[in-house]
Amino acid sequence: MAAAVSISEPVAGASLTTSAEVRGTATAFENQVTVQVLDARGNVLGQQQALVQAAVGQAGPFQVVVPFPQVTVSQEGTVRASVVNPKDGSGAAEASVKVRLVGAQALPTPQPTATPTPVPAVGALVEITEPAPNALLKDVVVVKGRARAFENALTVQVRELGGTVLGQAQVVFRAEPGEIGEWEARVDFDDPATARPGQVYAFAISPKDGSIAADAGVPVRLAGRR
Repeated sequence: MAAAVSISEPVAGASLTTSAEVRGTATAFENQVTVQVLDARGNVLGQQQALVQAAVGQAGPFQVVVPFPQVTVSQEGTVRASVVNPKDGSGAAEASVKVRLVGAQALPTPQPTATPTPVPAVGALVEITEPAPNALLKDVVVVKGRARAFENALTVQVRELGGTVLGQAQVVFRAEPGEIGEWEARVDFDDPATARPGQVYAFAISPKDGSIAADAGVPVRLAGRR
């Protein structure tokens, strides 16, 4: 059997710090390959035995991780794989790759990073300050309030207690995104046939699913047409 060995990883010039993952192919006695990491002077920093995945005497792949202590100063190093002759212990086959050993002095000192302060999520809010509860309304009403809403947009309605909408207006108020702002809307509405209880209703829409994110209502009296 003719011994042979080659290294496919790491590639030449690869940077190694404290370990080397070595892959290759070999034909070896008892399928054993010795893998070493050496410094620039040839000193062995780490060594492991790798097993060739093949029938005895046949070529096959091998893989092994070789840990080693980090060098103080960056320098050229060598990853070497060798097959030993069992008769006299001499080297029957050898392959090597030149690599870069990264020294401790070459590594940047970790800098503390500031942990960002989480910004609490704020929900939508709608309040109505005018008209006053039980105010008598006819034809039109000016509605005022405070709100926090997606895109600062609200819908304001005048409706009967049963939910029938008599009039509606859209309003966009001034405020920084996520902040509370004051709003005002004029709502023209159709008077019901006769006087009856009603409601001024305002709401904000959720951008996620179109549902109502926040709302407010004030009971009022609708004067009616007669």
